[in-house]
Amino acid sequence: MEREPMQNGREQIPLRWRILRMMGLIIGGVALAAFFALILGVFVMWLWNWLMPEIFGLKQISYWQAFGLLFLGRLLFGGFGHHQREHDSTKFRRWIERDRRDRWKHYDHFWHERGEVAANDLIKRAKQDGSPGEG
Repeated sequence: MEREPMQNGREQIPLRWRILRMMGLIIGGVALAAFFALILGVFVMWLWNWLMPEIFGLKQISYWQAFGLLFLGRLLFGGFGHHQREHDSTKFRRWIERDRRDRWKHYDHFWHERGEVAANDLIKRAKQDGSPGEG
């Protein structure tokens, strides 16, 4: 197997092997998802056929009906895709930080316009009056 030269102390893998690896990961991921869907469908079918006819007098269902129920439930209640929800405390902290930044932005604007003049006036009056705090 031919090797490409080392870069940053690590050996580079040829492009064709990287593509094959990525294809293998994709195919493996799809196969794993299909396996879990199969197992989950069988589990829902088993639970339904065990409980629902006895409790509610409903008919037993097939695997594809159970899989359809899973799909419908996910569509109605869960949506599709991975949605990473932020924890409420993280949202709160981010809101506080944004609020703090906005306040400082206004403070900087105020200080630039009026604060420096007001501070210098206060220092001048304190020196004239001989107020405490003078060193």
